[in-house]
Amino acid sequence: MAWDKVGAVHYLQSHAEPRSLSRCAEYTRRATGWGGLSLMHTALSPRLK
Repeated sequence: MAWDKVGAVHYLQSHAEPRSLSRCAEYTRRATGWGGLSLMHTALSPRLK
């Protein structure tokens, strides 16, 4: 299955906030998943503890 970069960018654009919420990594992971790739959470992620 190929990665749908257009779908990933569309997800980012349609879920953009009016200002930064300092959650860039989370939003990037979600967009990547929307495009068809799955990323694993790591122990280094402070918001997942």
